[in-house]
Amino acid sequence: MENIVLITGCSRGIGYECAKILVFNNFKVYACVRAIEENSDILQLLQKHKNLVVEELDVTNHGQVDALVEKIIRIEGKIDILINNAAQILFGLIESVSMQQAREIFEVNFFAPLKLIQAVLPYMRKNNSGHIICMGSTSGVVSYPMYGLYSSTKFAMEALVFALVGNLLPWNIKVSIFELSATSTQICEKSLKLGENKLKEPSYDLYTQNSLSFLKEIISLGESPQKIAKEILKLIKEKNPPLRYFGTEKSEKVFIQKLKDPYGARWMKEINLELEWFEKDIKK
Repeated sequence: MENIVLITGCSRGIGYECAKILVFNNFKVYACVRAIEENSDILQLLQKHKNLVVEELDVTNHGQVDALVEKIIRIEGKIDILINNAAQILFGLIESVSMQQAREIFEVNFFAPLKLIQAVLPYMRKNNSGHIICMGSTSGVVSYPMYGLYSSTKFAMEALVFALVGNLLPWNIKVSIFELSATSTQICEKSLKLGENKLKEPSYDLYTQNSLSFLKEIISLGESPQKIAKEILKLIKEKNPPLRYFGTEKSEKVFIQKLKDPYGARWMKEINLELEWFEKDIKK
């Protein structure tokens, strides 16, 4: 029987490349997008592969999530693999982030994956098998000044996955968190929001803009989505998949450094270096 895969966030980037490589490897993929765009890459891929189904899904709409999972079960009888990929970035100082924005990013990056996990689990438990993959990040172990709320969602995902693996061992359901570092996608153009609160300290505006330029440069030099998709395929094919899978050498290095810094001394040095950069910007 075909392995049935449900992936969120497939309109571009990692989600799209993951759907593509999986259909090429004879998985049946239900690829979810927030809105189906005319002439999009995912629709062109759909025309070539009978084992790809594209579904519109607002991951924050829990009713839509339940309806989609029930539809797949009705058609396929099972869901073997869930890949929680959809995400947003919220960028800015903690003071600049409105409470509404904070709630929204948790809805997309944390509560939506949680809801999808809860929706598929009864069927995975019934089949006594399954693999849940959540996308983690180096931001789930270190939190730079401009990524505080985004990092908070990724820290929360780490905690959820580590608890979940113990919950599901009796049913042979595997759980993995795929740790990313910078990846060269359109996330800054398509899925990045800036803190909307205006701060009285004008020097923060320059700091924010310079930090955003730096982020875009890092992402442009990051790993390709195609390479990440190949790593996800490797993870899926693992007989005993690890709980934490490092998608890049950079992500592994960041986690190892964090474990070697229990008191945060190394981290404080890094932050002080960033502060020096901030002060130089102000004086320009």
